[in-house]
Amino acid sequence: MIIADISVWIPFFNRPDSLEKRVLDHLIDTNEIVLVGVVLAEILQGCRTEKDRLTLKDALCALHYLSGGQPGNLDEGGRHLI
Repeated sequence: MIIADISVWIPFFNRPDSLEKRVLDHLIDTNEIVLVGVVLAEILQGCRTEKDRLTLKDALCALHYLSGGQPGNLDEGGRHLI
């Protein structure tokens, strides 16, 4: 599983010919992408309308979601163990 930062999601949504779009499309298609709360919040914050936000939220809810936040869930590098 791979966590994509907001810096990858922005070109995914805004530049259809970008490398980020192609890579994320592949990761989504192969069920390898996982969202975390702060990235999901940042993505939804960028929506222009409430309708867009709800539509996008529904689509993103189909992806894996990693919750947590307990220090025991982190490895030495501060990354979530998956």
